[in-house]
Amino acid sequence: LVDVGEGVRTQTVAVLRQAWIERVSPCLVLNKIDRLIVELQMEPLEAYRRLQRLIENVNAVCGTFYQEQFLEHAHGMDASDENSVSTDAIKDKMEREGTLRRAFEFSPALGNVAFASATMSW
Repeated sequence: LVDVGEGVRTQTVAVLRQAWIERVSPCLVLNKIDRLIVELQMEPLEAYRRLQRLIENVNAVCGTFYQEQFLEHAHGMDASDENSVSTDAIKDKMEREGTLRRAFEFSPALGNVAFASATMSW
């Protein structure tokens, strides 16, 4: 749940990290979209760009979870074997172990983003 007026906060990152750890597929809810119109008096294109940036910011946060996982596995591999430290070798090893996960990716086109406004009952 992300307040479109405030953006991504610490609690959002914590909830996304927990979802990553527990291997659940979350849905992103962009809440209070009425604030873009009523309070911030944005034009439609400006509001669209704001929502797009918010989704990109959430995706960037989620991408860090994937990178952390990847780097942990890379660090654990034997550095003396040149082939084992390649990106492909790390991915292959993670796939064999069943530890490779796709990064969360939120997009309205994927059907995992909801737009809400409790005040306006949207």
